[in-house]
Amino acid sequence: SLIAPLVAMIEIDTTPARAEAIRALGAALRGSPEPAARKLLRELARASSPRVAVAAIAALAAAAQPDDATYLRTFVTEAPSDRRRAAAWALGEMHDVGSVAVLATAVENHDDRLAGDAAWALGEIYASGTAAATDATFTAVIDRLLYATRHAGWAASIDATSAVARILAAQPVTARALLVTGERRATLLSLQFHKSRLVRLAAIRVYGALAGDDMTRALAALARDDASTQVQEAVKAAHTPPVARTEWRTFYVVDPGADDAAVRQEPYFVLTPADGLVWATYTDARGHLTSEHVPPGATVVGSASRASEL
Repeated sequence: SLIAPLVAMIEIDTTPARAEAIRALGAALRGSPEPAARKLLRELARASSPRVAVAAIAALAAAAQPDDATYLRTFVTEAPSDRRRAAAWALGEMHDVGSVAVLATAVENHDDRLAGDAAWALGEIYASGTAAATDATFTAVIDRLLYATRHAGWAASIDATSAVARILAAQPVTARALLVTGERRATLLSLQFHKSRLVRLAAIRVYGALAGDDMTRALAALARDDASTQVQEAVKAAHTPPVARTEWRTFYVVDPGADDAAVRQEPYFVLTPADGLVWATYTDARGHLTSEHVPPGATVVGSASRASEL
């Protein structure tokens, strides 16, 4: 019953409230992905202000319809930068198998915002089980993510590590070790010494998913050398099965002392202790961090500059 009046409002509104109405429409479309409303959202995603366009892409992600995913794939390579990263994130939330190739290419992009969201999206897609984890494309994705764990920027290195952790956890136990032998395994083991505590936190889930004395030693070393409460708790829970990510959440990041309170295009992380995963990203044009898949329970949100204080 909300869809029609929200569409009418969005079509005529030119105030900042338009983006909020689009957010509300996306919530309604989770339960009833009505075609006419989604057509309007696709138009707004292409030809509106950044705040409105990003809100429209997020609403399409909430509706999670395959034809919208096909439409958004071209955004990752052709749209302005804010829409490129929004589309990469959305394709992951929509579990769009057809976007794997374009996302894998985006992981190598020099824009850390795009590369990070693309890496997280790949983890979301493969963890959902919608994409085959046995073909040559999958092998290439693993190698691309492993390279990013050590050589990419702030968000991409964290998200690539979390993506590998999620992918491994989604595979049968007997298949996990076969994915990360030799140089791949050495790369993962080296992450225990990574300068970023957030990478090390995500690596704990990797080590917990893999058997072997070397992985056990890595966990013991992290517990011994890092007194962070989050690290200590993550090591204890390293071998527990991942928690289903069944909730959606929107975080509005603000600076209480500013005239315009929204914090836009700034690096933040979301740590979900229930599964030990770390999502690193940048607030969007609205000051939002949005996820369609979050595990129940507490969440730690902080700016990149505060990561060392965990």
